[in-house]
Amino acid sequence: MFMASSRDPADEDVSNVDDLLSLGPIQPTNIDYPKTSFSGKDYRFQERWYHQYDWIEYSISKDAAFCFPC
Repeated sequence: MFMASSRDPADEDVSNVDDLLSLGPIQPTNIDYPKTSFSGKDYRFQERWYHQYDWIEYSISKDAAFCFPC
C-alpha cells in the first residue's frame, strides 16, 4: 500500500518554482483511488494515465489531478 508522502500538489509552495520543478510530479501509485459519481456513472483516477501523460500529478487530499508544469 502507498504511504502518503509529505508532498501533495494541492499544498505545494510555488514560491520557488525551480525547486518544485526539480522534484517532478507527484504520482502516488498502488492506492485505491476514490470513485466520483457524475450523471449516474462512477469515475475514478486511472493510474495508467501516468504512463500516457508524464506531466500529470495526483493529489490524494483533493482526489484531483493536476498539470505538473502548470
